[in-house]
Amino acid sequence: MRLRSAIALAALLGSAVGHAASSGGAADTVAKGRTNMPADGAYAARFCSAGPAPARGDALQCSDAAVEVDAGRVRVEVYDFVYRIQFAPDELDLTLTQGMTQVDAFSAPYRWDGTTLGFADLEKGVRYEVRLGARRRGR
Repeated sequence: MRLRSAIALAALLGSAVGHAASSGGAADTVAKGRTNMPADGAYAARFCSAGPAPARGDALQCSDAAVEVDAGRVRVEVYDFVYRIQFAPDELDLTLTQGMTQVDAFSAPYRWDGTTLGFADLEKGVRYEVRLGARRRGR
């Protein structure tokens, strides 16, 4: 099942994972995801997603976000939505809330590529990227 998930993730994430997969296999690339996590701190960021809807195509749609990396966890705030992400060696657990309401939760394979976190909700066919920018002062 993990190999099938890794292959599906590679297909959804496209060339970024495909390039890395050519050096060690998609499953190997996904399993090594957490080793490349950035340093703890607060970051300016872009949160991007692309879904299966024909009107959106395959292009990523991005919004400004505030990100906190802390002890293997990532908190992404986009408008009034908060994505709380916890990492295991080969997959992440994501919980999405809006205010006090839980909107979604899922687990997915992932990978860090420099300052970009890539993952996909395989059930919905939606891929995501969190692109970290400058580290914010005061942390």
